[in-house]
Amino acid sequence: NADIMVVKRLFDGGQAGIYSSWSLLSKIILYAAGSGLSVGLVFFSSSDQQKNYKRVLLYSLAFLASIAVCAIGFYWVLGEWFVAMLFGSRFSSVTAYLPLAGIFGSMYLLITFLNQYAVAQNRKTMLVAPASAPFYIAALFYFGTSLQNVMIVNIVFTGFMLILYLLDITLSFTHEKNTAQK
Repeated sequence: NADIMVVKRLFDGGQAGIYSSWSLLSKIILYAAGSGLSVGLVFFSSSDQQKNYKRVLLYSLAFLASIAVCAIGFYWVLGEWFVAMLFGSRFSSVTAYLPLAGIFGSMYLLITFLNQYAVAQNRKTMLVAPASAPFYIAALFYFGTSLQNVMIVNIVFTGFMLILYLLDITLSFTHEKNTAQK
């Protein structure tokens, strides 16, 4: 929630309220799939299921990606209604940013899942988020000249983290395959 604290410091109360509602709408995607993420952590922590990790991970990523596409579509089509239902007409200006909320929330969901996989497998990529936090906060201050810029910093940051996690998994699977062939 460093982004919300930075926005409260850099912008007036009205703008901070719009941003906070955007952030909540982004994270609703994560909250909606949260129980499934917890099951994934338990599954990947179990050594009994190690032979199924790769298949379950790939199916889970495909399933979460489909949730992401549905969430972005929902915000695109029904976003105005959803904002009015949750926040009332005072926050209608957040609807212009809902596609960005869908993208950010979807990537946040995916990196949360991949981070749980990294934690369960004791992979070093679990340190990506805490290690990059100072750079993230600095980017928020440096590029945070408008609400949209703050949103874009969030998207770029989560996109970068998602790429790192996916590269790590790809390299891990490639290494496994090469080791098995020897």
